Amino acid sequence: MTSPRTPGVLVLTQEIDPHADRVIDELERMGVRSWRVHTSDFPLDMTLSAEGCAPAWSGSLRWEGAAVELGDVTSVWFRRPTRFRIDPRLGGSRAAFTVAECRMAFGGLLRALPVSWVSHPESIVSADYKPHQLALAARLGFTVPRTVITNDPQRARDFLRTTGRSIYKPLSSVLVGIDEGEPLVQYTREIDSSDDEALESVRFAPCLFQERIDKAYEMRVVVMGPKVFAVEIHAGSEATALDWRSDYSRLTYRPHVISPALESLCLRLVRNLDLSFGAIDLAVRPDGEVVFFEINSNGQWAWLEEAVPELPMTHTMASLLAGSEGDHVA
Repeated sequence: MTSPRTPGVLVLTQEIDPHADRVIDELERMGVRSWRVHTSDFPLDMTLSAEGCAPAWSGSLRWEGAAVELGDVTSVWFRRPTRFRIDPRLGGSRAAFTVAECRMAFGGLLRALPVSWVSHPESIVSADYKPHQLALAARLGFTVPRTVITNDPQRARDFLRTTGRSIYKPLSSVLVGIDEGEPLVQYTREIDSSDDEALESVRFAPCLFQERIDKAYEMRVVVMGPKVFAVEIHAGSEATALDWRSDYSRLTYRPHVISPALESLCLRLVRNLDLSFGAIDLAVRPDGEVVFFEINSNGQWAWLEEAVPELPMTHTMASLLAGSEGDHVA
């Protein structure tokens, strides 16, 4: 007689992920089963088998000492999946073909499951386009900085002359390289119309320029289903005033009592992007006006909970995945 199977949460991530560590521990504490899958293990160290398709696929993922039956999955956390790792002997078109087949099989089968997603991969891809999110935020009622996207050096100069103090920020989150094992991040930086060398390089790739916003402080608003958490981020240096990611040691944090109007606006933004989760970066001007910068569809939040432990983000994310935080899972 076989023992009854237990439904649970599938966590798609990578080997080093403190967010996944915290949430999986919380799910266990709540008595909710979970399976942590490192997508880079597929296909070399993980097998996938599935059959049928009406009314649903049945099958499993199996790796060293563990397995998950697809029919037992009730929700998927699309946390930090990484590239599939294929046989290094494959190169060129064979490698491209193998990766494509892995993507279509692995991703296609998961998309076919009748489960909840935090968040659905298509929604994450769409939401990450900065021009899209800026336009939507403005339509919903957020104040958005004056912005231009161009690969025309003269158009960039014209914009910078009219805005005065301006910044450049990348459109994507792709790393620009690795230095002694450390990832090189392209931080936000100030730029003006006299920076000829930088502006001439604009012709090689589209660039996003914005007016620089005077800030009293910045704020990250974390939306998890119907729950909203807001934390003030106060800069302790000129560098962190421009981009707080440049030196976390120079930051201080405070919980923020978010107004009902701003809370509603943040929830509407996340839902309009068909997301279940969003980390929204805002600035608060000295006069109190709130300015929208961007939304991260898979942004970080654990370090904020460590700084402001009265905000139960880990428990809320675990509850959302377990299906006990309302019906706002995309």
